[in-house]
Amino acid sequence: MSRYRSMAERNRSFPSRPGLRFFLLCTLAARLLAAGATAQQLPFTSSSLPIVVIETNGEEIPDEPKIPARMGIIRGTGDRNHIDDPFTDYDGYIGIELRGNSSLVYDQKQFLLETRDEHGE
Repeated sequence: MSRYRSMAERNRSFPSRPGLRFFLLCTLAARLLAAGATAQQLPFTSSSLPIVVIETNGEEIPDEPKIPARMGIIRGTGDRNHIDDPFTDYDGYIGIELRGNSSLVYDQKQFLLETRDEHGE
């Protein structure tokens, strides 16, 4: 057996590019939220990556319990996704809270979210 893996075997061990892009966008969004950034402070209008919009109605995301919010994902078929485009992959209710224990002291926050129906369940 060769100690070198084929290109196909190596590619299977890494996330797909769309999955990786989604992860990177969520990481970027988490950093912006942790830094207290708001839409008014950022001249953000479009991206070549999917855009995840989380609306908490001005409520700060706590450690516990989860707060109700709305989330939408914009992933168009063109080259760019614009913040004004309609939600394509998800448009609904979520519960969201900060996640972690010792990691809460760091600038990059982790979030735990769950999808919910219109009744909040």
